[in-house]
Amino acid sequence: MFVPQAALNEMASLNMAGVWIFPIAAFEIVVGLSLFFNRYVKYSSAALIIFLFGALVKGLILGGKDLWLAAGELFVFDINPTDWFMHLAFWVILLVLFLSTIAKNSPNVPTNTQQD
Repeated sequence: MFVPQAALNEMASLNMAGVWIFPIAAFEIVVGLSLFFNRYVKYSSAALIIFLFGALVKGLILGGKDLWLAAGELFVFDINPTDWFMHLAFWVILLVLFLSTIAKNSPNVPTNTQQD
């Protein structure tokens, strides 16, 4: 949205017409705001699932072979800001999942089936 030429280049790499830039951007903004403001969450989530599944299928059709050949790159850590951020995000997600699992299994936390 802020760099239209980058969006045009991305559309060209996906063999899509540039006319799709604004409808896709509008869709992403509307659905994102819907989720942010907790409105129509079920419908927004369903729309995003369908959209992302379609994008995944299209991406695999266009570059599936190259994707599998480059899969090993996911496990290579280079010293650059992107890798640092990505690995930090993975650790934060792992920590949140771990702590939420501990909290749910703690005997001191009442469950819905317990009555006071």
